[in-house]
Amino acid sequence: MKQDREAAIVPSGASAAAERLETWRTSGQQLGFVYLRQGGELIQSGRARLTSFDESTLRLIASGGALLVVHQGALLVQGPQWFFEPSLSGAYPVEGLSIALPNDDWLFLTEVHLPEHPLISTEGGWSRSG
Repeated sequence: MKQDREAAIVPSGASAAAERLETWRTSGQQLGFVYLRQGGELIQSGRARLTSFDESTLRLIASGGALLVVHQGALLVQGPQWFFEPSLSGAYPVEGLSIALPNDDWLFLTEVHLPEHPLISTEGGWSRSG
């Protein structure tokens, strides 16, 4: 999998995922985001603006501060991510961009407003904010 990640990121503008990030950066659009640590622990979720993006880093600015993400060697995947209702009685896809980082952390960005306390499936179990 690490070999896949090393080949996945290409220079800005050379892939659809990179182009999407650049579009979000230049537009200043508010994005929904979820950031998970490798064990599934939710670190942060909310709304932010992508203020910088290059071949190795991206920066999100939210009301609570900034998040600098080193994405060199990451796997970028466009497509839906499944989010689950707190009761686990239902699930729904959210279109966006998943970034699987080399340290096994995970960042998801979307134009969609995410629920206040997202619940998502992770390899090791369930993660919930709040």
